[in-house]
Amino acid sequence: MPDYSLNGTEGSGYSSLVSSAITLNMASAFMLKANTITGTGTGGTGINLYNLSQTAGSIEGNRFSSLRYGLVADGYRAKANLTCNTFELNATDVYLLMDGISRVQGSPKVSASNRFLTMCGEVNQFHILSPNVPITYYGHSSSVVYNPKCNEGSVYVFEAEALANCGGDNTSEGIEGMEAYSDTITLKQAELTELEDEGCTDNLMLAVENAVPGSNPVPLMRKLINASPALSDAVMVAATNRYEVLPDAFLTSVLTSNPQAPKSPAVTSAMGMRPSPLPDYFLQAINESGNELSAIDMAKGNLEGLVGARDLMLASMAGRMLNDTLIKATDTLSMAINLLPTSTTIALKALLQFEKGEHAECMETLATGMGQVSNSTEAAELEGFSEFLAQVGQTDPSDTTFTELMSGFAESQNVLVSLLAKNALLAASSTPIHAPFVEYDPNVVPRSSAAPASPTVSVTPAKATDYVVVKYNLFRVKPAEVQLAITDSNGAKNWSYSPRVKAFEEIVITEGWAAGVYTACLTQDSKVVAATTFSIGAPDEVAPFAENTSVKAFNISPNPAKSSVTINLTERYASSSFSYVLLNSKGEPFKRGNSTGSVSVSIDRLMPAIYLVKVTVNGKEFTETLVKE
Repeated sequence: MPDYSLNGTEGSGYSSLVSSAITLNMASAFMLKANTITGTGTGGTGINLYNLSQTAGSIEGNRFSSLRYGLVADGYRAKANLTCNTFELNATDVYLLMDGISRVQGSPKVSASNRFLTMCGEVNQFHILSPNVPITYYGHSSSVVYNPKCNEGSVYVFEAEALANCGGDNTSEGIEGMEAYSDTITLKQAELTELEDEGCTDNLMLAVENAVPGSNPVPLMRKLINASPALSDAVMVAATNRYEVLPDAFLTSVLTSNPQAPKSPAVTSAMGMRPSPLPDYFLQAINESGNELSAIDMAKGNLEGLVGARDLMLASMAGRMLNDTLIKATDTLSMAINLLPTSTTIALKALLQFEKGEHAECMETLATGMGQVSNSTEAAELEGFSEFLAQVGQTDPSDTTFTELMSGFAESQNVLVSLLAKNALLAASSTPIHAPFVEYDPNVVPRSSAAPASPTVSVTPAKATDYVVVKYNLFRVKPAEVQLAITDSNGAKNWSYSPRVKAFEEIVITEGWAAGVYTACLTQDSKVVAATTFSIGAPDEVAPFAENTSVKAFNISPNPAKSSVTINLTERYASSSFSYVLLNSKGEPFKRGNSTGSVSVSIDRLMPAIYLVKVTVNGKEFTETLVKE
């Protein structure tokens, strides 16, 4: 691509009414170099990279000033690199909706070397805004402008050893060193292969694939964590797909032990394919683990830097060739035909006609093209593309069946059909980011209108052997104000934990614990605010009370309580007669009674502690925990 310069203040093609000065959509390789894009300070986007998929590209030596967004990027794991650009007086310099650029910018050796001239707080300034994906950025301390400071979202800035050479065009040197680059890339790829999984990929894959559903997940979790933090994408994806052998909490432990997991589109895609999505607090923990750099990150960063430099050379060569042949229209046309597969050329021509509303001409182009292609595979691709456009042309995008139609086509083996369907789904579920009225306000926080809930704690399984998963939710209580602990029947503490977030699930290994009844409790200011019980060992040996069923039979209020409580049967059993028993933490009964519907029980003389209330109704036993303050 030739160098292209726009200057809004001189009126040479750009104004604040234009959404983007430069927009790239579905590009396969590109280089945007030495452009000057200046706005009026009230709106507009400099460069909009939209829906780039596995794209190699370079944005080098450009200047963005007085814009709402200097660069906006959206796509699927593009490999575009930002180098030696200058950003000044933009409301947001770089806004990343998805993977529109490489997740690693620069390398530990060489900084990305972009200059951010506007300091924090000026013109509502964000240097980098990335609310959805983690970005690792290498800056340099030689000047404050080379380190982005005003960031929002998952943006992690590290120090590089040196600045990039932003002084000139080293293409000729690059061409001479192409063979050396190829050798270096091959060497780095070999090093990465040896580093991943400590060279034990096959053994780890077998361990994941041979795990038996319903078995104890602890050994598999330990095996994967022992090979961390250098697990390969292949092993992490396989583990993520085996939801029946690695429940959510165990998978989260594995992924958070590998900081490269949230940076991998393959792993994040596999998490999205699990039958039940991971809870938000697990996703947050996995995403936050990506702020560290593992050896895999370092190796991949170095490799991407080498590949990016090589691709930059190739793009520069292609741009020069295009400039040299612009005056030779025939040569340029024949070159384009030779570079592009025939079926792709025909499909693009048909798509352009379709977008202009020329549906009949579009279908005719595809029908004619099927007879022009050289093999049956290309003909089949065009036929599938024709069927896709025919159905799209007959369906209103506002119709509820449109999403179902696109979802089906998104799974097509026809690459162009699949890509267009995914684009349509993305467009249907989001607002165009370049619309002038779209604003990002980090100060607006959604607030729930629901009434504050009391903290809760639960334990699974209720009858354990090797492990339990302790799940808690603090709701409006601050994590720093509470403690979580597990005690045995004598009150001795076997495990304790200081919550860091308001909701999470912790794996507790209980191997070697004595058989008996245990209590998991949340305390605030030394007072129990939530508690539950579980047992370890054979149920008939250690459980003096029946395990709760999935149907709740009664409620205790208030709970915690000081002087008395009321036992109320739920609506399902409201008119039934029942018996109740109060037990201490050892399972020993000390108070009994009978009633119908509800009953008030005095606990004024009980010592502050955790007690059990067992209710028998219609021949079934149910148990709840009571906290005496």
